Amino acid sequence: YSALKDGKKYYEGGCRFIGDDHAEDMEKIRRGYHAAVAFIDYNVGKIIDDLKRRGLYDNTIIVYTTDHGEFLGDHGLNAKGGFLYESFINTPFILKDAQQKIGKHTRAPLSFVDVASTLCDLTQVESDLAVDGISQMPVCKNETEAVRDHTCVTHFSFHLTPDAPADQHAIIQDDWKLVYIAREPHGILFNLADDPQELNNLWHDEACQEKKQELLMKLFEDLAARRDIETVRDRYGILPGYYMHLMERSFWPEMQQTAATEGK
Repeated sequence: YSALKDGKKYYEGGCRFIGDDHAEDMEKIRRGYHAAVAFIDYNVGKIIDDLKRRGLYDNTIIVYTTDHGEFLGDHGLNAKGGFLYESFINTPFILKDAQQKIGKHTRAPLSFVDVASTLCDLTQVESDLAVDGISQMPVCKNETEAVRDHTCVTHFSFHLTPDAPADQHAIIQDDWKLVYIAREPHGILFNLADDPQELNNLWHDEACQEKKQELLMKLFEDLAARRDIETVRDRYGILPGYYMHLMERSFWPEMQQTAATEGK
């Protein structure tokens, strides 16, 4: 953490903007990053080799994933955080089941909260850790193409510098991705199929307004289902129209009763 500033401590990590004059430095960073990935890959291989040598490989569940990606120069950014671009949030998830012999590659939506649910399902263990997620085992067993129709990602800015972007909340559904920036009148909307590099923001595109409203409402419903009314209203800065819609959906019946009593 940095020294105190305005009476608060701020984390000095997170993304950094880089200029064209730092292209050579960025190339060194990329080489170092890929070297680190190769080093991890090599050592994962050593663990697998040892499991096989000990006769444990066929009875071992292996999960390989990571908590975030790196920008590595994408969108003029280095490191991580601050912006919910795919290079930061779209991470791999590899599951090796001790019993399943046939491999499968899928683009089915998956959230980190699904990991505990999936492992509990796979091992037939009941746990409170699995309450927020959805087991991905039906996808792994080829019983269905997907168990989710969308995923949501939240990035809080409270631990970053005072100049960090506001809290951001993204929803990804099919080929679409929307990023809501708390308490801001603008946001981000990408069609990932047409624009995989995320360069064309369709937030104000007239032809995309219906899709934007649909994704916004689905995102707010997801937030409201997991958090209390004060957090949703105050921290996320949800617009009044959406706020009233959520109340009408009976997420918070006690708030509806209070609002009716006060004539709001």
